[in-house]
Amino acid sequence: MNLSVKITGLDKLLEAFKKAPGMVTAEVKVAIQRALIVLQGSARTFVPKDTSNLGSQIKTEMTGALSGQVVADTEYALFVHEGTKPHWPPIAAITPWANRHGIPPFLVARSIATKGTKPHPFFQWAKEATENDVSGIFDSAIKNIVNKLAS
Repeated sequence: MNLSVKITGLDKLLEAFKKAPGMVTAEVKVAIQRALIVLQGSARTFVPKDTSNLGSQIKTEMTGALSGQVVADTEYALFVHEGTKPHWPPIAAITPWANRHGIPPFLVARSIATKGTKPHPFFQWAKEATENDVSGIFDSAIKNIVNKLAS
């Protein structure tokens, strides 16, 4: 799943990049890292809490000089995020959860087989919750760049 963040003021950023690419790259990289941390923290607040394993596996990583991502590093994150269609899950996979909640695993499996699982789009919710914060981070970076170029 891919979510994008739109940066306003990109024209100013591109113009500044032509004048001082090293300084602009450094400022934007810091802004990206800050934005990733904000998104990571927000995503962690929106994941369903059971063992907290999923939330603890939400990580940030820089994927290029000026790009990064927030990822949930578990085999089941996509199923939690997107939900599932009705299917018979492996009993071994759901037994720990069922036992923690005092429900016979077969009943959990039967429910999933008839209804599937509800989506919990925690990354989408995190993006929506932090849009203003992320925009502010990049607005601040652009102002810093413009101020540095002006001096």
